[in-house]
Amino acid sequence: MSVSDEGDQFPGAMPGEQERLTAVIVEEDGRLPAAMLRAAQPAGAVFALGWVMAQLFDPRRRVSVTAHTPPFNPGTQLPLVADLAADPKLVFLAAELSELLQWFPHLQRPLRQVIAQTNKKKAAIEAENLAIAEAAAQADDVRHAEAATAAVAEAAFSESAFLDAVTGLHQAVLDHFADDPERLSAYQLGLSLSDLVWLPLIAAPGEESPASRPSALFGLFARPHLATVHTLLSGAGTQLPSGAATIVSRSLDNWADWIDVNSGRIRTPGADVWSERADVVLSALRVQSWVWHSVLIADPAVAVPQIRKSLDI
Repeated sequence: MSVSDEGDQFPGAMPGEQERLTAVIVEEDGRLPAAMLRAAQPAGAVFALGWVMAQLFDPRRRVSVTAHTPPFNPGTQLPLVADLAADPKLVFLAAELSELLQWFPHLQRPLRQVIAQTNKKKAAIEAENLAIAEAAAQADDVRHAEAATAAVAEAAFSESAFLDAVTGLHQAVLDHFADDPERLSAYQLGLSLSDLVWLPLIAAPGEESPASRPSALFGLFARPHLATVHTLLSGAGTQLPSGAATIVSRSLDNWADWIDVNSGRIRTPGADVWSERADVVLSALRVQSWVWHSVLIADPAVAVPQIRKSLDI
C-alpha cells in the first residue's frame, strides 16, 4: 500500500497533520509499515468483517430483520439500509467490505475478485433502472429497450462465481490472521454470531433441512457451543471495544437460559417441529443480533452504560 501510488490517508489524522504523519511513518521504500496501519484500525472492525462476510455468503442474511410501522413505501421514502432490496443490499455490503479491508492491504487481491462480481450486479441494477426510465419516457422507441436489455446481458452476474470469490477471500482472511490470535478470534466471532441467529430458520414448504428444526436452535444455544462463542469473545481482546465482550456474553447466557426454560413453547410437543409461536422468537433473536453487533463495533447510537444496567452487570 504505497502512499504515493494508492493515495492512502492516515486514518484519524487532521488535514493539517496528514503530511507530517506521513513523513514520519513512511519507510524507505515508500510504504506504510504494517504496524502503523494496524494501530490505526478501530476496535470492532475485524468482528464487523466476519459479520459482513457471513451476510455476503448467505442470501437469507441480506434481508431486513426489522418490521417498520408504517411499512416502508418506496414511492415516498428513500430507503434506509434495512429497507434495501436484495440486489442493492448486496452492492451496499460489497462497499462496506471494501471499507473494512482498507486496514489490510495484503487482502486487496482476493477482494478484487468479489468486487468484480458485485460491480456486475451494480451495472445490471443501473441498466435496469435506465430501461424503466426510458420506457416511461419513450414507450414507443424499441431501440431504447433493446439497448437496455443488451446492457443487462453484458453485466451478467454469476452467483456461483460470486460465492467462489467470497470463499477465496475468506480463506485469505484466515491465512492473513493465522499469526494474530486476537484478530482471528474477532473475525470468527463475526461469523459465529451471525450463524447463531440465522442458521435456525423455519423452512418454506418443500425446503425441510436439519437446520430448519427446533433442535438446531437448541444445539446452537447449548452450553458446549456457547462455550466456543464465549472463547472467541474473550480471545478477541483489544479487537473489541472495552467492556463489549462482557455485555454480549451475559446477553448470550440470558438467551440460553430463556430457551432452556421455554423450549416447550418453541417446539411442538413430541416432535422436532416449530410451534406456531416460534417465528416470533426467531425474529426477536435476529433483532437482538443487531444489538450485539452494535455493541461489538462501538456503535455510538448504543448506550453501553444503559445496556450494562439492564443486564445487571
